[in-house]
Amino acid sequence: MDRVSAIASNFANWHETSLRALGRATRRTDAMWSCEDGPAIIYLMGISQGSRDDRERQLSETLALAERRDGDPIVVADMWDSLGLDEHGFTPSPYGAINDIFWRPAGSVSGPSNTPDGFIVEEVNDADGLRDYERISIRGFGSEERLSPLGTFGVHAVGILNDTRMRPFVGRLDGEPVSGAMSYVSDDVNGVYGVTTPPEYRRQGFAKAVTRAAVDAAPGLPAWLDPSPMGEAVSPRLGFESIGQYTAWMRPEAE
Repeated sequence: MDRVSAIASNFANWHETSLRALGRATRRTDAMWSCEDGPAIIYLMGISQGSRDDRERQLSETLALAERRDGDPIVVADMWDSLGLDEHGFTPSPYGAINDIFWRPAGSVSGPSNTPDGFIVEEVNDADGLRDYERISIRGFGSEERLSPLGTFGVHAVGILNDTRMRPFVGRLDGEPVSGAMSYVSDDVNGVYGVTTPPEYRRQGFAKAVTRAAVDAAPGLPAWLDPSPMGEAVSPRLGFESIGQYTAWMRPEAE
């Protein structure tokens, strides 16, 4: 298995499920996945596909995407760090330019969870649970001012629950949602996305517990994640190791 190729495809599939549930049009070729309309919200507008050997097509299709988006700001993930987009009017994304790729071999997570009494992790199966996940996610990533105006399900639409590859989880302390994560299975990989805990609930093992639940959603497959700086300390404790980096490039809005 070419791990980065599988990761890039899984990453694109997660985006596609999420954005199509929001009513966005997407496009995919062997060299590039892209979102063709609407604002980025929390999502990328392009993700390179294929392999490092497809650099020329990836670059060509990235520039074509920028032209199609006609001056809109777009963020593109250069999964092999090979496109040199700074030479084409792009700058490193202010939302996190250099991103570590963490990989974990197949297998369940072992060991105690070390969480307080009254804490449980539940899989999200309905709109009420997804509402809790979205709310805790927005707070955990510190995005209330930017994302709250979108309203309920403006970031994670209920339609994602129709895709059996997507499995969100919410951690609850005495019934109150305090943490969340998602598992997305495709391309023989389990992608772990959206691991989040608001500041007042951190350092109690909640993020580790929901990440563990997401990994154990498909224990027979290797897993990958792209942790936030806060999450990088948790990843090795769950058996993940860094296998590389990708760069998120932004083409700023045309003036």
